[in-house]
Amino acid sequence: MTIHITKDQAIEFLNQAVAAKGADFKYKTGYKSGTDPDARGCHYVRDGAVSCIVGHALSYAGVPVAFLDKMDDQERWPREGEDDDSDYPQVTGTGIGQIAQFLTEEVTMDADALDMLVRVQRWQDVGESWGSSVTDAIRIGKGA
Repeated sequence: MTIHITKDQAIEFLNQAVAAKGADFKYKTGYKSGTDPDARGCHYVRDGAVSCIVGHALSYAGVPVAFLDKMDDQERWPREGEDDDSDYPQVTGTGIGQIAQFLTEEVTMDADALDMLVRVQRWQDVGESWGSSVTDAIRIGKGA
């Protein structure tokens, strides 16, 4: 599997996610302490189906759900230099900011595409609707 995502394609795939869920859809996130698999703020995949907006977009790009599910299982916490007793939530998963490194052999994307996905993911994770997350990311991306 070799997939390359451009900024225009990222926008197209994000808009497909918005169309599928509705512009007013808000993803339910939340952090819990501990190493529970549900302890992260969002999931690319839940119960065998794509879940967060970036999971949807990457799926529309052709990334298999099984591959996205593996990304959820990658260790990324505690951060380097922190111990297991830190005050940070013990979270697993590959954040969108790390996707470019994690997927280098399988999926590549332009820097602008990654930036678009990062912006949308962040707004989704703070409770913005998917529609406004994508609209704001596009608006800000045009000024970049």
